[in-house]
Amino acid sequence: KHDDLTTPSSRLMLGQPCKIGTGAFDCFVKLQVPSTSKNTKIRF
Repeated sequence: KHDDLTTPSSRLMLGQPCKIGTGAFDCFVKLQVPSTSKNTKIRF
């Protein structure tokens, strides 16, 4: 059996983004990064 992974449930099972919705807007989140010295690496 062959699955093209086009349904939302099959894409969620594999951790892929679902191609659903209108895509009419983008969401931006302002990150609050603590002040650090220039030698400190920030990991996300």
